[in-house]
Amino acid sequence: MPAFRSVLPLALVALWGCGSDTAVSSSAVVDSAGATIVTHSPNAMESLEVWRADSVPLFSVGDLDGALAFARIVDVQPLESGRLAVLDGQSRLLHFLQRGGGWIRSVGGPGEGPGEFSVPVRVLPLGGDTVAVWDFRSRRLTEFDGEGVFVHAVAVDLPHGPGDGPMLHRVGDGYAVQGMGSLSDVEESRGRPMNESLRLGRNGAVVGRYGSFPGAEFFRSEKLMGIALLGAVPVAAGRGDDFVVGAAEAPEIRVFGATGALEATIRWPDWDRTVTAEMIERTIEGQVRSVPVDQRDGLEEMLRREMPAADHYPPYNTLLVDDGGRVWVGRHRRPWEKFTPTTTPETEWTVFDRDGVARARLVTPAGLRVHAVADQRLIGVSTDDLDIQRVVAYAYGPA
Repeated sequence: MPAFRSVLPLALVALWGCGSDTAVSSSAVVDSAGATIVTHSPNAMESLEVWRADSVPLFSVGDLDGALAFARIVDVQPLESGRLAVLDGQSRLLHFLQRGGGWIRSVGGPGEGPGEFSVPVRVLPLGGDTVAVWDFRSRRLTEFDGEGVFVHAVAVDLPHGPGDGPMLHRVGDGYAVQGMGSLSDVEESRGRPMNESLRLGRNGAVVGRYGSFPGAEFFRSEKLMGIALLGAVPVAAGRGDDFVVGAAEAPEIRVFGATGALEATIRWPDWDRTVTAEMIERTIEGQVRSVPVDQRDGLEEMLRREMPAADHYPPYNTLLVDDGGRVWVGRHRRPWEKFTPTTTPETEWTVFDRDGVARARLVTPAGLRVHAVADQRLIGVSTDDLDIQRVVAYAYGPA
């Protein structure tokens, strides 16, 4: 989602008005606990196969008005039939589209009643064309069948551990809870509070635990609180019975199995990720530009005074699993360009196979936020210079 990380004004709370084996050199060992460790050398990462997305999308859907006038798309997921489920967080509508992008129907809307949403953030395909929508304000999963008909809602009674804005991922016949941490747990000016990741059954009950992981790199000051400039945010994804987790502290992700035990750790070389004064300057300037003109008075000065920057920018920003079980790890090439939830920098993806071996690299352009990879298509959202959002799909393959 990649989906929780956001910046001013939405997530900042202001107290203010397939490659060949020969191309890859990596080593796999087994530690004393029986978990595989896959380590990649610099040469291995430099010799990956290069993939490219087509320059012209297979389709691009979005209007200035009408049924497909999207306001703020928070998720897009393909269903087994090839249809797409598109979740708009502002209108709080769930749209069903044909494989080629044609509109079928829209359901949901704002409210607390059956089939309505408060703060919907995630679409979770459940098999066939049935989906569940995760609403983290109401802590509720709402299921719809393939025709968009409301089936039922499940209340999820989460303990404090997952913190503010927990994200759910489809794992096995239930869900995994990815905790983000809570601002209330930040005792000092900046920190990454540890919080628990849980496994839920289809009924929303806690059935297991994966352990504790660092949450987002939060800060709190006299007038502001939120995520530090260029701060790390954890990412995760489900893969069958597996739960793939990245703390975004180092170039490393972990894979947990159905029992909750660690099964694999995948590592690749680090590089100099020091946050420079220029990066801080450009990030603040961008955040100011993202705010309406009539709200900018004094904002830049306050950000410089109150909002700390991370010491190092994260090694990756998003994580996906495609329909073949490959893990896609996305790194914003210029992370300081991410100013608003609808602005996505140019992203470099590294694709790891099911064994944890890096196979390919692909770059997606600025303005394209990829939500899913399926049927040899990159499926996501593009945003133009006028902030008009469109659901798009691009074919991709070897360069």
